[in-house]
Amino acid sequence: MLKVISVEKGEQDKKNDKRTWYKITFENGWEYSATFTEKPNWLNTEREFLITEEYDDEGNIKIIKDKKSDTTGKEKRKILF
Repeated sequence: MLKVISVEKGEQDKKNDKRTWYKITFENGWEYSATFTEKPNWLNTEREFLITEEYDDEGNIKIIKDKKSDTTGKEKRKILF
């Protein structure tokens, strides 16, 4: 269970103009982005998600970098609702 501490409205979805992107932030610092037809009423609630992570040969979570300017990267993790 992950506790939601922030729900931020983003841009309108380019493929479906009835949906909007929202960034959901959890108390452990993880973030989840998804489209919704209306703002999810998740603030200060606990939600259950399926989390998948990729590990390297040494048992550490793989680090991915988004852009050439990204020097630190972040853990390779998928959050599914």
